[in-house]
Amino acid sequence: MLELATGWQLQVENSTDWIFVRIEKIGTESVLPPLAESLWSLGEQQQIQRFILEVASPVWMTSYLIGQLILLHKRANLEGGTLRLCGLSDDNHSVLRRMGLGDRFPNHASREDAVMGHMPSKPR
Repeated sequence: MLELATGWQLQVENSTDWIFVRIEKIGTESVLPPLAESLWSLGEQQQIQRFILEVASPVWMTSYLIGQLILLHKRANLEGGTLRLCGLSDDNHSVLRRMGLGDRFPNHASREDAVMGHMPSKPR
């Protein structure tokens, strides 16, 4: 468990090719977590630029958090890596779709699907 900022924790696991991260909000603090920089630093230490991020309830897709995802996604792509999301609530993924980011950040059903790149079915 890695404390990201006051009230935020990351559960981190990794394989030889991927870093798996579950972000959790604990408590009611409103400190904004430096997600992109923290994950990138972790990736540099492990020499891995491929991330699977699972967003646990009650984390909400705020504009700040979405901005952090975009920063990490761009940086990973520039370095030949990737960022994939899994396990988002329907509400959180709906926010991404409404912002036009549903194709960039598809909601994979599981870590395994995210690793394999299996695309989830599109909502109707």
